[in-house]
Amino acid sequence: MLRSLTRCFAVLVCAAALPVAAHATTVEYDFTGNIVAGPAMAPLNLYVQANDHISGYFRFDASTAPTTPGNWTLSNAVFHVQFDTLMLDSVGATAHVSINQDLLTFTANIPPGDFPFPVTSATLGLGFQTFTNGYFSLSSLPTTLPPNDHTLGLSVTGPWGTDGASTDTELFITARTIPEPAAIALFAAGLLGLAGLRRSIVGSARS
Repeated sequence: MLRSLTRCFAVLVCAAALPVAAHATTVEYDFTGNIVAGPAMAPLNLYVQANDHISGYFRFDASTAPTTPGNWTLSNAVFHVQFDTLMLDSVGATAHVSINQDLLTFTANIPPGDFPFPVTSATLGLGFQTFTNGYFSLSSLPTTLPPNDHTLGLSVTGPWGTDGASTDTELFITARTIPEPAAIALFAAGLLGLAGLRRSIVGSARS
């Protein structure tokens, strides 16, 4: 009886582990490039200037994203951007995603407190060409995107006015998927269950 229960448990764990491991995935876009159009006024131009190097990433839960082109919202996204003298790190941001032909754009609101000067509102937008011929899936992007039509834009509004900065199309982006730790643990449990089930079957056959 106990052996039968063990076999059933192993099968159930494996059945649960495989789909969770496949779908609980975080997608991350890592990018690097240079500012070509810098801000025109203080105080933003004291921290961000033309020719500054930038790097960072945009990360989101792929299970919350649709698989067809359109306009939607991604909750709890992460937008991290490092300029030469300014770092923006919006954890838990709400990213608005839009599709214009084959151009995908992520736009997220940045907390005013991330800036070392008075800010009323700020947005970061990351856009690039990512699909063709109507095919689209956020959870199965290529690991390297073609080096064209890539842009990163920053728009900041404060008591002093509205200003911003943007990169050119030479922004280099790579995409990768990051399995969630819980999914990895469950998948490992499934594999151990399979191994235990196999040993049990082999042992029964020998006896």
